[in-house]
Amino acid sequence: MHFITTVIVHLPQISEDAKTDKEVFEYIESLKEQLKCASGIGSNISLECHIRELGNYTSAFGRAVVEAVGDCLEPYSENTKDPKYLEFEDMTDEITKTYNSRTEDYVRMPNGNLVSTYDYEFSNKFAVKDGLVYEKDRGPLKSLKRTKRAKKIKFLKDFPLSKVYKTYAEFAEKYYAADYNKETQSYGRYFTFNSFWDWYRIGGRWPKTFLVKEDCAEFTIGNIDNEEVLKDAPAGYKWTSAARKRDICWDAIVSYRRQKAIELYTNCKEYFAKNEVPGGSGLRIQGDGVYSYMNGAYLNGETLEENLKRRGYVDDTSYLTIPYFYVDSNADGWYSEDCAPLEEGQNAALGWLKQLRELYADLEDDAVLVSVDAHS
Repeated sequence: MHFITTVIVHLPQISEDAKTDKEVFEYIESLKEQLKCASGIGSNISLECHIRELGNYTSAFGRAVVEAVGDCLEPYSENTKDPKYLEFEDMTDEITKTYNSRTEDYVRMPNGNLVSTYDYEFSNKFAVKDGLVYEKDRGPLKSLKRTKRAKKIKFLKDFPLSKVYKTYAEFAEKYYAADYNKETQSYGRYFTFNSFWDWYRIGGRWPKTFLVKEDCAEFTIGNIDNEEVLKDAPAGYKWTSAARKRDICWDAIVSYRRQKAIELYTNCKEYFAKNEVPGGSGLRIQGDGVYSYMNGAYLNGETLEENLKRRGYVDDTSYLTIPYFYVDSNADGWYSEDCAPLEEGQNAALGWLKQLRELYADLEDDAVLVSVDAHS
């Protein structure tokens, strides 16, 4: 799943680097030319992804943000290889028990090799039926047949894995893909027990997170699929995926999103009255209202105030893009909506909003807030 995540990093004043900016821009343009001539879906997708990723690198500020976010999130990656963030889980007992007791169906090939019946080398052309090996897709009917080749293969039902692998170490490393811990002389796996993501993009599915003034120099749009979505920013502003706290125009964001929320209510009320929604809107009329995905955009008869309250707009903070996770490079660990303090008589969402308000209020003006699309 994708989770919107706010990453807070602390950067010094970034010096402009027009030379590198120009080199990145020229490289992007060269890739766009290659894209025009590229053939094959794989080539196109690869180039498009590379071009989008380079959206992070078009300014010295953007490049610094990429590096800082990477350093901040590395301890919480499911795929990190840095030993500082890894813990070892000893699986020796489990592996030993499996090695000594597990059996699986194997075949002995004509060359003497033992092969699992699920291995492509065997299953691609052969199958087992009633303890005998048959060749697949033979004759006009593409049926099983006991060919000469098939008869040379011996089926070994419930064959002990201890006879397949010559040594316990080979079994642990090849069958279990286990790691060997020299210090404890045991087999197991290294894990990041505090991980919450396996890949991420700056921007990604949430590129319209922060509004800054048009003349703001320190910003980045990040890696997004379609820059067209950024063009509806209010006059005098632009959307960004990363900016310093002092440059983020919180009131403008609230005003923009409140207006969009009101427009959705007004439009959906009209759609419901006409019993018709525009094509491609992602809306549908169902029963008592108009729905967007699983959420009710409008329920029949509700007032604007009732609609906004039901949709979670309880105060101005609600109009901001609310992250599910946040991470601060100056603090240990990560926080999520599920971990928000829950006061008596208060729902979890409001507790999370309160925690975020306090977080943003306590940040120094130079702190950089980054909107990240984190996948888990």
